[in-house]
This record gives sequence, C-alpha cells and structure tokens, in this order.
Amino acid sequence: MKKMLLAGALATLLIAPFAASGALVQFDFGPTPSPMNWNNVLSYTAGVYVSSAVDTNGLATGMQLAIISNFYESSASEGLAGGTIYPDSASGDCLRLSAAGEGHAEILMSGLNPAWSYSFTFYAASHRDPDRRTTYTIGTNSVQLEAAHNYSNTVSISSVSPTAGGEILVNIDRIDYWGYLNVMEVDAIPEPLAAVPLLLLLAWVVRQA
Repeated sequence: MKKMLLAGALATLLIAPFAASGALVQFDFGPTPSPMNWNNVLSYTAGVYVSSAVDTNGLATGMQLAIISNFYESSASEGLAGGTIYPDSASGDCLRLSAAGEGHAEILMSGLNPAWSYSFTFYAASHRDPDRRTTYTIGTNSVQLEAAHNYSNTVSISSVSPTAGGEILVNIDRIDYWGYLNVMEVDAIPEPLAAVPLLLLLAWVVRQA
C-alpha cells in the first residue's frame, strides 16, 4: 500500500512540470501607463525600466528590462486607439525610431532562466498612413511589422534560448522613416526535461511493488 501511495505521489510530481504553463509578461512602451499587471516602459532613453516584471497574474518573475541603445522618442499621441487585442493605454502610445535621429534601438532582457525557452511577440501601431515598417531581431531571427492603421497584427520570434547568464538581446530597426514599438509580450516556456529524474524514480517504485 505504501508503495502504491508513493507511486501515485511521484506520478503527480511527474505530470506537474509538463502541465505547468510559462509566465506571460506584457510590456507597454510609451508615456501613458497601463494599469493592472502591465509592466510600463515610459522613457525612450537608456536605463533599467523594469527591475522585476510581473506576469499577467501579478506574480513577480525576476525578469528585468533595460534599454541599452536609445529610441528616438516616447510619444503619447503617435500610437493607435481602438485596437482589438490590447487596451488603448498600451496601443495608443509608443516608442519611436526615426531617420532624423535614432533609427536603431536595443532592449536587453535579463534575469531569465537559461534552462527555459522564450517566445517574444511584438505589436506596433500608428494612426498615420503607410509606410511605417519596423524590424525586430533576436539573434539571427528577424520579423517585420507595418504599424500604420494596425489594429490587430503582431509578429513573434519563438524558441529563444537565453545566454548562460540569463540574457536575451532584442534589436529594433526602422525600415521606413519611422519605426514603432507599442507592446512586447514575453512568454516563458519551462523545460520539461526536469521531470526525467522523477520518471526514473517512479519506474523503480513500480518494479518494487
């Protein structure tokens, strides 16, 4: 009976790492903060703006966001209200790149788990007319998005592994005269291989029963 109870407990522990979902973390870029469990990046200049991000459930993740290469400006009026996927407080403001100044910016994410992978989703929106395309790059992977009148489109880079020090660098570049970043989401995917030792232990218990 004890062996059966132990096997049941181990099975529960074994399943948990596979069933658990990663933390979804949302960042709002621009001078108008979003309420609740958003992480707000209000400024466009270099600095640490989120020292311990919270996920959508309000739980601290230890994730840190720093701008290490400036954007051109932080604007409360150059975004797009009325979007279908984010609140106006997130879509209506933005950080911008410009041919008149900074056309390239860099964001450094740190405090990440080197054993996990991460998915990054980017949203750019502007009430202005085209063309207002932006490129987002992590490592050798790049995606592009048109911000003009963009009510619902996003682009993503998935299965990103941090460095051994728990860092991921995001590069943002304008393609046209203006480039945009309104929202970035980071989805953490836990490593399921952590369950393997429990699997071996469970097999041993079953053999002894």
